[in-house]
Amino acid sequence: MIGVPEGSLQQAAEATLQASSSRVIQFDWQAQHYIVKRHASKARSRLKHLFHSFLNWLFFRPYVTGNVQSPADGRFEITRIRALRAAGIQVPEVALELPEAVVYQYCGVHLRQFLSAKTSSEQKNIISAALDDLANFHRAGQWHGGAQFRNLIVREEQAKLLFCRIDFEEDLGGHFALPLLQIFDLCLFLLDALSCVAPNEREQAGLDWMQQYQKQHWSAEHQDIVRRLARGPVRFALMLRPLAKMLKRPEINQAMDLSLLIKHSHLLPAKHFS
Repeated sequence: MIGVPEGSLQQAAEATLQASSSRVIQFDWQAQHYIVKRHASKARSRLKHLFHSFLNWLFFRPYVTGNVQSPADGRFEITRIRALRAAGIQVPEVALELPEAVVYQYCGVHLRQFLSAKTSSEQKNIISAALDDLANFHRAGQWHGGAQFRNLIVREEQAKLLFCRIDFEEDLGGHFALPLLQIFDLCLFLLDALSCVAPNEREQAGLDWMQQYQKQHWSAEHQDIVRRLARGPVRFALMLRPLAKMLKRPEINQAMDLSLLIKHSHLLPAKHFS
């Protein structure tokens, strides 16, 4: 948090940008919290870019409608956030536009931080509520592109959880079919969700969350994409599971847990799907 001198919101934002080289900065102005975000694009290596393109072409060709794009900058995000707000989606309000940055009104803490102060039982209930929110978001014909816990803001008002989505720099809407984008969101969400559960409970918790989502928002296209995942990237990833265990890297083991979840959910009886 950066304190700024009195003046206009623009002056406060400009002073904040001068005081820090960070891309995203929180500051106060007139007893209100704000976030200023520089327009610079996120970095993505060309090798990673080509790898994503190859995987999509190899396994999801019917759902690829254009070339994979690198993340756009804040100007694209402003346009998308305004469109989402017009559609009634809970996203930050654009408070001010600057030539090199955008100022958003502060919405709260992200989900992972919010969960850190809760018990294990409370965490599972909150994750379940956040998953319902994701399913509702998707059922409205939307996709996020960054559905990790760090991009879901949550606050509690009168014992009710309110969610707000942030970070919409992924310019993928014209390049992939909506069901593929939504499965990508779901995988990102579940990857974080599984990290909040004890290893011996992850398989059952993951299947419960997958079925919860499927009962609210699912289609033949979603099921086909999961099948393609299970028979392609997931099968290859699970072949490397012995090596992953030797590396003892939490993020790699979580990816393996997600791979197992996708493999098992692909085999669920059709009665689980709506």
